[in-house]
Amino acid sequence: MQIKQNSPLVDETEKISFIITYYNIDVDMLCQCIDSIMALSLRPSEREIIVIDDGSDVSPIEALRKYDNDIMYVRQSNQGLSAARNAGIRISTGMYIQFMDADDYLIQPAFEHCLDIVRYNNPDIVLFQLTDKESKEVTVEFEGPVDGSEYMRQHNLRAFACGYIFRKATWVNLRFRSGILHEDEEFTPQLILRAERLFYTEAEAYFYRKRNKSITHNDDMKWRMRRLNDMEAIILNLND
Repeated sequence: MQIKQNSPLVDETEKISFIITYYNIDVDMLCQCIDSIMALSLRPSEREIIVIDDGSDVSPIEALRKYDNDIMYVRQSNQGLSAARNAGIRISTGMYIQFMDADDYLIQPAFEHCLDIVRYNNPDIVLFQLTDKESKEVTVEFEGPVDGSEYMRQHNLRAFACGYIFRKATWVNLRFRSGILHEDEEFTPQLILRAERLFYTEAEAYFYRKRNKSITHNDDMKWRMRRLNDMEAIILNLND
């Protein structure tokens, strides 16, 4: 296992960087997340697993020692999800990037389908579906390529940043904005608009755990008002 401080961007190679953001999550879930990546048909040279620990109360490093040199672990002071993802992008060396939350995992057969789209179609982005119920049925159909603006004119936006693989070069100088909720809704449409070759599939490739008190499931009134205010600011920013 490599333990690194944030470092400058280095040359990209033909591999996928999996950026896992971690904060006070059960370490067994984090290990399941990592295991789901390592179960894929990717050679070690074709994958990069980066765990960004955003200042958890207790570091998961002891539980991660079993992965030896298979992952890169970075611990930073608590700065929020946006800063953690931005740090992961800066450190990553892959041609493609896949974001993951530490309590989620990849559904192997469906994600393999997405990997095949990456391998054989030279995409900028591959969009797929999320689910909270794992199914044995896997679609092998997909559509594309289309450019990002055409896709957005024809489809409802799936903004969750873990719901797609994207080419790092498409990202250019885009960043997640810190200090807001629903940062994905601001980041994703800007990323999609940069894409010239977008593919999309109905394959349910990412298992998403619903947790009480998460950003989308917290019913506290003050929290809901903050969500609405941040969403309004994001809409105005995107309109500009």
